[in-house]
Formats: sequence, C-alpha cells, structure tokens
Amino acid sequence: MKKLFYILLSLSMTLSFTNCVDDDPEGDSYYTFTGEMVTDYLQNRNETFSDFIGILERAELWDLLSTYGTFTCFAPTNEAIETYLQQHGLKTIDDLNDAECDTLAWTHLLKSAYFTTDLGEGSLPSTNMNERYLTLTCDTSSNSGNVVYRINGAEMVVRDDSVENGVVHVVNEVLSSSSILIGELVCNDPNLTLFGQALAITGLADSLVAYIDEKYTISPDSSSVNSSSQHRRTFGNNTVYWRYPSQHIRKFTVFAETDDVFAEKEITNLEQLTAYAKEVYDRTYPKDANKYDDDPTNRRNPLNRFVAYHILDRYASYSEMTVSEAVFNCRQYFLTNLQDIQEFYETLCPYTIMKISDAVGNKYINRRGVGMRYNVIGSKILTPSESKALNKDYSDSPNGIYYYIDRILTYNQEETIDKVLNIRMRIDATTLSPDFMNAGARNINPSSFGDGISHLMTGFKPGFTKNFIFSEDTFFGVHNRFWCNSWEADMCACLDNFDIKFRIPPVPAGQTYEIRLGYVSGVNRTVVQVYLDDNLTGDIPCGIPVDLRKYATSYGWQSDAELGTEEAIEANDKALRNNGYMKAYDSFTFPSGDVPRDAVQCMRRILTTKYLEEEHDYYIRLRQVLDNNAEMSLDYIELVPKSVYEGTVAEDKH
Repeated sequence: MKKLFYILLSLSMTLSFTNCVDDDPEGDSYYTFTGEMVTDYLQNRNETFSDFIGILERAELWDLLSTYGTFTCFAPTNEAIETYLQQHGLKTIDDLNDAECDTLAWTHLLKSAYFTTDLGEGSLPSTNMNERYLTLTCDTSSNSGNVVYRINGAEMVVRDDSVENGVVHVVNEVLSSSSILIGELVCNDPNLTLFGQALAITGLADSLVAYIDEKYTISPDSSSVNSSSQHRRTFGNNTVYWRYPSQHIRKFTVFAETDDVFAEKEITNLEQLTAYAKEVYDRTYPKDANKYDDDPTNRRNPLNRFVAYHILDRYASYSEMTVSEAVFNCRQYFLTNLQDIQEFYETLCPYTIMKISDAVGNKYINRRGVGMRYNVIGSKILTPSESKALNKDYSDSPNGIYYYIDRILTYNQEETIDKVLNIRMRIDATTLSPDFMNAGARNINPSSFGDGISHLMTGFKPGFTKNFIFSEDTFFGVHNRFWCNSWEADMCACLDNFDIKFRIPPVPAGQTYEIRLGYVSGVNRTVVQVYLDDNLTGDIPCGIPVDLRKYATSYGWQSDAELGTEEAIEANDKALRNNGYMKAYDSFTFPSGDVPRDAVQCMRRILTTKYLEEEHDYYIRLRQVLDNNAEMSLDYIELVPKSVYEGTVAEDKH
C-alpha cells in the first residue's frame, strides 16, 4: 500500500541552530528561487532531473509535490541515478520495479523543510518518507576552503534552493537505505574490530535484532492527524491534536570505542579487553567477582556488563540526546554557566544509568563539571563529521544508530558512581520510556501534520509503553515542545480518569534518596494522590494528595526578590521544605528572563525518602482523585542522594 496514504500535505517549519553553517557561501553552492513548486523546480531543469522525475511519477508522488505543503527534496542528478543503476546491474529506470521506485522516492523526501543554514550535525529532526533518519555532516573542502555539506555521505552540490512548498537540495549520489540491523553494522565496522568481537561473543549483538512489535495494531486514522481531525483535546487551555505512533518499534543506540582508543590503553585483543572489564566490574560488583567469568553471555559477566553499558534501548540522535534547537529552540534559555544541559538514560547493563551532558558545544557521557571546568571529563561522543569513518556504508540501520567515543566508558565505582552520579538527578518525563524517543515524540514538529496545528500530543497505548503501566481509562501522551513553564519546555500529559504507574530509573542503589516530583500548577489541573511502590509492600501513599490547582503561595512561597537577603531566602526555603515543597530551579529562564524559581506555578513536591535496594524496581503511581477528568502535566522527577540533600555543602538552587 502506498505510503501516500500516510503523507499529510501541509506544514510550516522554523528552525534555529547553526552548528554546521558556511557563513559565506560562494559560487553555485547556494541559490534562492521563488514562484516554483518542487515539481516546477525539477521540471524546469529536466535535463538534470528527468530520471528522478520519472521515479517520482512511478511512485505516485508527483502530484503531491505540486501542491502546497512543505517538503525537503534531496534531488539526485541524472548522473547520480545512472551510477546507482550501473551499481545494481540495471540500464534505465524502467528496469526498476514499483517497490524500488517507491523506496527511492520516499528516501529522498521529507515532510518538513530543512535548510542547511538552520541545521547542525547529526540526524535530521524527522524521518524521511521511508521512515528513516538521514544524517547531515559537513567538512571543509581542500580546494575552496568552503564548507561541504553531505547527507548520508552524498555531497549536496546545490543546497537551500527555496521553492514555494519547501526546499530542494541537489545531491551527487542516490541516497540509499540499508536493511542491515544495528548489531551487524557495528560488528562490520573495520574501526571497531575489538568492540565488535566483544559485542558478538557476549551475545549482545543478537539482542539488537527484533525491532518491530507485530502485536501492536493501530488503525491508519488513529496514527494521522490534520487541522480538520477529530483527534483533538483541551490541555493547558490549548486545543491539542493527538495521534498514536503507526508502529511500535524497538531501537537502539550504541556508543563504541574504536580500536585506536583501546590501543591507547594497551588493549589490542579480546583477552586484554576481557581482563580490563574484569578488573573494573569485579570492583563495582564484588559479590559477583569470579563467579561468571567463564560465560560471557551471562548478564553478570564482566565483559557482558562492559559492552551492555554502552547500549541504550532507544534511538538517540546526536542533537536529541539532550535537547535540540530544531523545531523549537529552548537551548538558548539554559544558563550553562550554572549547569550543563544533561539527561539520564538507563543502559542495557542491568540496573545502571548513564549521564549525557551537553558541555561547551560537545556531548559527553558521564562528565562531572560545568562548561570548561570538570572533575571527571567523561567520554566525548564524536559528531558524525568527527567520525570520518562513519559514512553511509556503516551508519544507516533501520533499528538504531551508533557513535564513536574518545575514551573507554565504564560503570565504575570510583568515578561514575561516587562522583558523576552522586548528584541531584533531574530526569525529564519525556525520557522515562524509550518508546517516547523511538516514536519521535520528544521533539516532534506539530505543523508537519497540518496548517494551524501548533500543539500536538503523541499518544501511547497501554501495554506498549515500556516502564509505564496504565489502564484504558487513561489518556497518556507526550506533548511537543512549546513555550510553557515546564522543564525543557515539554511534558507528559495525563488525562481522563488517569491512574498511571511508572518505573523509577535505576540510579546507584544501596543508599537513601529523596524522591521529588516537579510539576506546573494551573486552574485546569486536578488533585492527585502519589504513591511509591517497591513491589514488596505495595503502594504506599506519599503524604496527602497534591492539589495541582494551587499555586506556590498556598504553601508559604515568597519570591527571592521580595525576600531580599540571603538569610531570608534560606529561611523561606527551609519553611517550604518543612511543608514538603521546594521552589523550582534557577538554571533555566523564560523568554522574559525570569527563572522558574521565581514562578508561583512551578514547584517541587518532596514525595518521600527511601533507601533503594540493589537490583530492585521502584514505581511512582499517580492517581486522579477528582471525578472530573481534569489534567496533570507530568514534568520531571528528581532523585537526590542523601549526600546531596543533607551534604556538608548545601544543595544548590540550579
């Protein structure tokens, strides 16, 4: 069935980040045309694009590209298509079957307009019409000194040609999509022979295979939405459109050391890597030392733990590992002189978590510090351009993505547990399930679903949302980013007669944590009873119900400016804590320049203090108390070790 059924015609797009920009384009690399649709652009240059026109017509997309809407078209030249045909033993496009034409056409088209002047390194914010991510890289031409842009390795010989319904980039190679799954891709990378061997011998490569849930079914109308759709709800005084993902897809992200990185530590073969892993993980897990060394497929084996800690069960594009500037730019409002932009993700190593920081323009795993200053530098995640060998032959997989890192990554006691993760962990609700990111819900562009759609929720079905348990009476969705009072400008929406339970990420156990709920109050909110479930004693209420309709002044809140002195501010903070509440953070600003700490609608509720046992699951349950189908915005949680909230140095306000 043609994917045309799923293609919605209209959208608008504004992007604002410039990590990969040539500020002074020269010659024929950059044109702007007006008055042409995508089809006009191609047809008016028929001598260059006649083969691509034929492919689009065979795929029944020509009429679509002649209508108003917004598209990105990566247009391969006739020479590019001729080379592609020769590589596949074909003479003309007439030798392509219909399915091949469909795939080629879908691969070169996106339902959003992306200009290179607005994009940075890494995957484009949304998939192409073949539901695959394309990767943008850039480097400097040795001949002209200008920036050369590449998409999946193909050079964009003409870029950013504006047309009435989008943008056209001319490419000198046909973009192709590989069917090779992520585990095999990593094992085949000639720069990762040692990591690939470890991935294979531990059996983890085989774990990265199954990716489409055949049990998940959805009607086509439930996975699409447009401005006339009946899929509308009211949330936060806004009309919000919603749709379900068309598929339930399991994807992965792999971070891998190249052979050169291992060689710097004099690790050149699998035996040496096994010994290194044993040295690290016997100290981290002394109870398991020497028990599982003979079986690398055992999840308690040191080498298995080493490899598994490099893998996330979600697709994390380079830009979206933290927050991206694409679609909606909230990065500019983080006060990075106070705190790096950061996220926390569970890994495939059981009951472990990693921290990903965005620091001084780079991304690191398990870094401790702010900006240029650090106590633990962590492992830098190389951008696609920095990973020169990560070209189109190795990077494209239907079920995941992988990155090179510049230092050996481990979950060790001395640095990772005692330093990097011995902090207040603020975990955004949109990262609590890998399904949110695998469905592209975390930074979705609402306008791509139709004119006038500025608020969009991606709904999730019960039973198909990892780490979450909720009934058919609950509507649960991830809201797109927009200017609001929430952390990272997004949230999870809890609607109807909701009763939701979600698993707490596996922070380092064997110590006491203060568990907090960050929320935004409002007149349309509800009253919610919060419970902690440790799977032993059942649901334990965390105090009295939280009235989300009340603003912070109801609990004795006063603004820092009003209080004036540091002594008065500390006294007010202490009084709020005695009532079980805290002001919000000061490391993020609103467009007005105000910080959430000074906003009466932004609060943190201290739920409980709890000693977290090793290898044990804990859940937070949110049950609506009122019988009025009101709403809750699930913003973030905080997991704070006792060494921080009762440390020798007072916890900061960031």
